Amino acid sequence: MIDDNKRQNENSFTVGNVAGFHEFGFGVPERSFVRSTFDRETLAIEGEISDNVNLVFHGKSTAPKAMASIGEFASEKMKETIELSIDIVPLSEERLAQKKMIGTPSTPLINWGIMIETLDYQVHRGN
Repeated sequence: MIDDNKRQNENSFTVGNVAGFHEFGFGVPERSFVRSTFDRETLAIEGEISDNVNLVFHGKSTAPKAMASIGEFASEKMKETIELSIDIVPLSEERLAQKKMIGTPSTPLINWGIMIETLDYQVHRGN
């Protein structure tokens, strides 16, 4: 989940908009951090799910705690993908020069750190 109410300023897109543009390559090079994380970390995420299901089954955890643990695990893996630029298209020389001029990191998907700060999870209870 990305806090879709945050904006860099009142005239800019929401963080959720920008994340979607990059995830699917709308008007910018595709820099997937959700799908690529799940593709790369499938076994680790499945292991986290399995471990938590076993804890619940054996009465050592609750379903909400297990879901929160899985959500935290997955969101941390997505943050790693962004921070380490794993499988992410590098920035063009032009964009690197722009980022250097305004004093932001040369890492793709990180300008002011707003998106990565808002990347989180939510647990919803179904009917």
